[in-house]
Amino acid sequence: MARKIDVNELAEFSSEEVVKKLLVMGENYKVAFICLEEGQEIPVHPESYEVAFFVVSGRGIFTLDGEAMEMGPGSITYQREGLRGMKALERLTLLGITEKH
Repeated sequence: MARKIDVNELAEFSSEEVVKKLLVMGENYKVAFICLEEGQEIPVHPESYEVAFFVVSGRGIFTLDGEAMEMGPGSITYQREGLRGMKALERLTLLGITEKH
């Protein structure tokens, strides 16, 4: 069954923690909607699965395997397993699409 999700209606921010919402759990993948308040970060950490990040709104610094890049609306990046993290330069919303793990 097809389903439409408007992520802009789901944006929710917390000054205490990053907000993550699981949107879709497919047979082989997951899609999460992630919201960071300005200045919040997910510290660089090791992950054992593939991911694609698509920025919906805002700007942030994404660090993947030691390479930092600024990303904004419409930007997408992909990484196999490795070290990753992000920091919001302003309110940031993004989709994280991963293999099921």
